[in-house]
Amino acid sequence: MGKNFSNPADAWHAIPSEKATRYKVEPSPPISRASAEKDNYDYLVRWVHNARERTRPYCPYEKKDIGPEDYKKKGLPYVFDLDHSKCPNDGHELQVQNMTVMPSLRLSPQDAEDVASYLSP
Repeated sequence: MGKNFSNPADAWHAIPSEKATRYKVEPSPPISRASAEKDNYDYLVRWVHNARERTRPYCPYEKKDIGPEDYKKKGLPYVFDLDHSKCPNDGHELQVQNMTVMPSLRLSPQDAEDVASYLSP
């Protein structure tokens, strides 16, 4: 049976593995393509205007984003939306919209640009 601590702050001292990592500072992970892409004015304009719009379609079957190179291999134009949602590689359904709780703000393109200029570094 475990010890009963009257002060919860003292409890972590009883677990040596947690004590060693409690204040450890982890290095920042390398910036991924997706992270670098999101630190971009054009991305912010698109995201503020329509947060559900994806930069690249995602194929759940292949577990990867499908890019222009995949469409080019099959001789197809790089077009993806709700009407063009089949994977050029295997014919499976693509995810062409982000699943987000961000509401559609129904902003004009100019208003979206104004908000993005405020948000961009």
